[in-house]
Amino acid sequence: RTQSGFSPISGAVLGAFFAQHPVLLVPVGALIGVGQALGFVLPDAMLADIIDYAELHSGSRDEGMYTVIETNLQQFVEIAGGVFPMVLLAGAGYEPLGGCSCGCGVSCGRAIGMPYARWHCPGDVGYSCTGKGGSELLFAPEEPAVAPCAAQSEHVQSLISLFFLAIPGLLALIAAIPAGKMPITARVHAAILAAIAARDSGGDAGEGGDAGGEREVIDPVYGEPVQRPPNTAASLLHEHFSPSEWQSFPTLGSLRAFLVSRLLLWVALAAALVAGMAYSGVEAAVTFGCLLLSALFILIPWDGVRLYALSGPAASSLVPARTAPP
Repeated sequence: RTQSGFSPISGAVLGAFFAQHPVLLVPVGALIGVGQALGFVLPDAMLADIIDYAELHSGSRDEGMYTVIETNLQQFVEIAGGVFPMVLLAGAGYEPLGGCSCGCGVSCGRAIGMPYARWHCPGDVGYSCTGKGGSELLFAPEEPAVAPCAAQSEHVQSLISLFFLAIPGLLALIAAIPAGKMPITARVHAAILAAIAARDSGGDAGEGGDAGGEREVIDPVYGEPVQRPPNTAASLLHEHFSPSEWQSFPTLGSLRAFLVSRLLLWVALAAALVAGMAYSGVEAAVTFGCLLLSALFILIPWDGVRLYALSGPAASSLVPARTAPP
């Protein structure tokens, strides 16, 4: 009911905002439209260029990995973007449907068995012949400016305007900075594809190179020769860990001990969060606890996979305190 009631309430709040500031309707609407359009177009177009650039350096096409990472990142942002505003609104006094039992998108006929009511609020029932939104009210001199089921305090209305207008607009402007500095232009992308084709065919797309076999190609972005990774079992295992981890733990035994201690810490934190949420019963605590649990559900298998990799045969070929891939 909270989610179904929020959309019409937010629409009513934004409608009231633009009714008070009509001069902002066209420019703000245009900016929102441009921002949303670019949000649908730019990320996938940039990701496609990045996939081609990664193929130049790795020698393999990894579209699946990149698109899964993109999807997961979008899901993480949607989780945080959906939870934090609602928690803040609840703290500011937001009430689903303005404290009403139905109305503003929630059918009174289905919710409380009153098919001829547009809303049912404490001390106020909006009767109509059909009960549908916009139908003429019975026993009322005129249509209210804001339906009771969409009424919220001024503080809540300000927060809704902030989350629907100000913050998205600010984030869109910030995102435009790195998007505008994207080094892979149309010319650079064509050079990347040419370098991939030349390398795979044994031709030359840069300086140097021997006859036959895979030729040396130049990175069109940085102007340096492309160094292909060895992709051996040892080098792939090495990439499971950061350079700082290799430096901090000079032996495989110390690295294993580090991972075991971190796994025990993550599991203990997960158990503590579950116990704390069950004990408190506070809705906000449960919400933030679930967000932290989602992070732990990523960290636990991540460290578990890395610990398992250290028990494989490739681990024996790693030199202690290694800081560069073998």
